[in-house]
Amino acid sequence: MDGALAGGGVRRGEPARDELTIKLALAVTAPGVDIHDVIQRQRSASMRAMHEYTRLKAQATDDDFAWSLVLDNLVFATEAEVRWLDHMEARVARAAASVATAEPSAKGPGDGLDMAAERSSGADGASRTPDARSVR
Repeated sequence: MDGALAGGGVRRGEPARDELTIKLALAVTAPGVDIHDVIQRQRSASMRAMHEYTRLKAQATDDDFAWSLVLDNLVFATEAEVRWLDHMEARVARAAASVATAEPSAKGPGDGLDMAAERSSGADGASRTPDARSVR
């Protein structure tokens, strides 16, 4: 077993299916979905999980060194997820801003993201939302 553990790095195969990535990718293409709300709810859930991992780590004893390493991995992965959610939120906001300043004819009728916090009004006072195809 020592030889197997001392070998080269862990081989990376195909990335695992990431349910959060799939959920957000679908959310930005579905009319009527408030992507900002979806991101905020996930961020809250991720922060709760990170606090729980941190609490468990604080309770770990010196005899739980392996468990502590696993918890470290979970904390770092969750921190990365929160940073990615921040990145996604910024991209969605940029997309909303660029679509809001675009000509109305560039948008598909009734198509796009429902982003209440990111909406802007046109000269006619009508709400403008980004076209989902523009968020990439």
